[in-house]
Amino acid sequence: MDCDSYRMEEYLAAYLPFARKKARIFGGGDEYLEDDLVQEGLIGLYRGLASYDPQRGSLGGFAKTCMVNAMLSFLRKRGRPRKLEEKMRALALPGKAFSPEERLEDKEFLAALVSVLSPLETAVLDAVFATGTPKSAAEILEWPIKKVENALHRMRKKAERVKKDLDKEGRTP
Repeated sequence: MDCDSYRMEEYLAAYLPFARKKARIFGGGDEYLEDDLVQEGLIGLYRGLASYDPQRGSLGGFAKTCMVNAMLSFLRKRGRPRKLEEKMRALALPGKAFSPEERLEDKEFLAALVSVLSPLETAVLDAVFATGTPKSAAEILEWPIKKVENALHRMRKKAERVKKDLDKEGRTP
């Protein structure tokens, strides 16, 4: 899509409320993080508009997807995997302290798992850990809850396979 600067400003202004809404959800009350997320979302929109093809779908859906993906990518790069690891540990065995060896095994497991996840599954995983529930993740991603639940089911199956593969190699997660 070829945009002149005036049209680009119109698009950015039109999607600013959406960016703020998603940033509030992902930011978890951190005002500075929310500002960063708004910026990342608008940058994602700006970059995405250059590759928009009207024959593949509506501009609104494309724009929102670009913005949410940019925000999730920012959170991932910012250090969400450590929080993800901590949340997974807390869910598995609350209140237990873990040795450095166990933490290394977790990192190996998570690295192996993330390497086999599809982009859709990665987006769902990020959204679920950012919001806490599949229902909230579906709302953020603006996807049907069933799509999110199906992705979570596929992730569980992949996690089981990764665990079995690591067990065969003698590295127990």
